[in-house]
Amino acid sequence: MKSIPSVSCRKLLVLTIPNCYYESTMKQRLGFTIVEIIIVITVIAILATIGTVSYSSMQVRARDNERVADIDTMAASLESYYERFGKYPDQATITGSTFIATELRVTESALTSPGAGSVSAPIFSYIWGASANTAQYGYIAYRDTGTANQCTLAIHTCTRFILSYTPEQSGVRVNVTSKFGN
Repeated sequence: MKSIPSVSCRKLLVLTIPNCYYESTMKQRLGFTIVEIIIVITVIAILATIGTVSYSSMQVRARDNERVADIDTMAASLESYYERFGKYPDQATITGSTFIATELRVTESALTSPGAGSVSAPIFSYIWGASANTAQYGYIAYRDTGTANQCTLAIHTCTRFILSYTPEQSGVRVNVTSKFGN
């Protein structure tokens, strides 16, 4: 059977010719409609947004995990110092990175909170008192059981400490206390 040209398809309105229907359908389906393109772009935008939010929260969790590891390293080093010398270092002594590197044997990466800057920069993020933000760690040494008896001088015998950090995820300060001492 011979194919009927498209001109004949337009002239024959009453008769149903399969080739004519197929030919007219193919002409209409050669590209995407604007609605289909908009739907695809919308779906891609939604997936990109979900991916970006997931990646951001994953970075926050990773920085918080690094803070926990840094504080655990520092706490273990302070406990080791206590076992060797029978006291914890006072607040004035611990503010020097040389003391921490030589006496406490802590690497420089544990000295800087994530987000505080690069380790190569002269940033030391342990401060006296509780940590005020996510870029700082806090260290408080005490002479005895009272909270008003901070151990600030080398002549004092520091019997306990509190290390603190603030996670990004919760924003609530976390305190880690000494295991030894009073």
